[in-house]
Amino acid sequence: MTPENYLSRKLMLPHLKLTYVEKISNKTLHFHCIKKTEWEVCRKCPTKSYKVHDHRTVTIRDRKFALKNIRLIIKKRRFRCPKCKSVFTESIDGIRTGLRTSEKYRNQLLYDYKNFNTTKAVANVVRCSDTLVTKVVNERLELELRKSKNTPWGSSVLIDEHAFTRDPKTGRKTFVTSFVDNNRK
Repeated sequence: MTPENYLSRKLMLPHLKLTYVEKISNKTLHFHCIKKTEWEVCRKCPTKSYKVHDHRTVTIRDRKFALKNIRLIIKKRRFRCPKCKSVFTESIDGIRTGLRTSEKYRNQLLYDYKNFNTTKAVANVVRCSDTLVTKVVNERLELELRKSKNTPWGSSVLIDEHAFTRDPKTGRKTFVTSFVDNNRK
């Protein structure tokens, strides 16, 4: 396997073709890419479109590779639909429309947040803003919560109560109750 094929498989999204790599600094690499498909489907009417209207260049953050920050510089094509005449930009699997980060990058932020426990620590490691980390973590945790709501409770449930804080005025303790599915931990 050639080094370019290895990089393409390891780093790139499925339909992207690596044109060249640009070293910006010791910590940052830019991967210049284009999409390999010949046609796209219109978003308004499901019609195949082969006619390229113009091009746009977008910069997408991708997860780190060998301790280097990766940016994907993608030359996207804009197509004109033959049926409804609307102009639309091609979509790329693994990058949601309107976002400047890949899904792999967003998953990495959540993984780092679970390991480092603070948004500031994650932002320092990944070199992004606290706001982005907070937004992505909240979005990903919301997805995990939705998934867990659909799973049924197990046959054995453990209930435990812990003292949480003491109210300084009254001296009373505040308690927290936790419920754990014993079968799935």
